[in-house]
Amino acid sequence: NTYDAKTSPLTSEIIGAFVSPSKARLLVIKKHSTRGIEGERDQELHFIGCHSQKGYKFNGLVLTETAFGNLNLDQNNPIAVTELASVFKKEQVTKNLGQQDGPDFWYYSIGELATASTTDTQSNTLYQLWINDNSIPDQYGVTKGMTFEEVIKKRPNLKVSSYHYHIYLYEKESHIMYEMSIGNYNGPDQYAYDMEHLKTYNSKVIGMGWRMKTR
Repeated sequence: NTYDAKTSPLTSEIIGAFVSPSKARLLVIKKHSTRGIEGERDQELHFIGCHSQKGYKFNGLVLTETAFGNLNLDQNNPIAVTELASVFKKEQVTKNLGQQDGPDFWYYSIGELATASTTDTQSNTLYQLWINDNSIPDQYGVTKGMTFEEVIKKRPNLKVSSYHYHIYLYEKESHIMYEMSIGNYNGPDQYAYDMEHLKTYNSKVIGMGWRMKTR
């Protein structure tokens, strides 16, 4: 909660919690005291639901359309071990050779946080950055592991693009995109998957990243 001067509490403290039988959720109870009439205190209890299995770690990093922490995300932004290490001082940064059906490329591992890569080995500028840490959100509140329906509520204008079992949700003017699982679908590979497939088969976010826009 954020309080202004008029609503700032006199005291606010956690007084207890209940754990669900599955250990997946908690109900935390907070006691909240404010100024009442004629010097009396008004007492309130705030009930806060939590996902215990998602943890409480938050390192302050958020993926936005233009930045990841203090790293500016720009297609003209040169990337190298020294530059990334100066931004992510607590992380080990390594440079590696990536191979694919297309040209080879350079990718940089930023500890367990993320992976940044170039288009090919002739380039030293950022092409894309993928998040590895499941606890890191993007600016829309999406994290890895969210269901298709949770994502669509936060970003209702997403569209689907698919190639074999690789399925992505994206917006035309947005750099941030999501790779989706096929969920519990166990049929033959299809030429394309659509929104109804993702909804029906309980698809989840298995990848989240920033990608340079191509024209």
